[in-house]
Amino acid sequence: MPEPWSNGWATLYHGDARHLPLADGSVCCCATSPPYFGLRSYKGLEPLVWGGSSECAHDWGEMEQMTFKSRSSFCSLCGAWRGHLGMEPTVELYVAHIVECFREVRRVLKDTGTCWCNLGDSYAG
Repeated sequence: MPEPWSNGWATLYHGDARHLPLADGSVCCCATSPPYFGLRSYKGLEPLVWGGSSECAHDWGEMEQMTFKSRSSFCSLCGAWRGHLGMEPTVELYVAHIVECFREVRRVLKDTGTCWCNLGDSYAG
């Protein structure tokens, strides 16, 4: 994960929301725009592992060509999915992954904290 940027009163983190090193109740504000479902593939980024067992050795087999021009696969041993957020093969799996991320946001938000989320399906104009 890249080093966080800070200007002395605010810190900007860039990384996987599920693994940011933040203490419970330590954040005043979260502003995010997660990838929209099926909108774009982030080429050049390593795919992330979602679900399954952290102890599994993962047997990914061949990377499958899935919906929305994204390469992803499921582990044949534990059922974990490897791919990019927003490029899941179903909207239900996308929603489950967004919920997983926002559970972490809720964990780190102060009771008086706010969360700003820009989430849609496309931009036109």
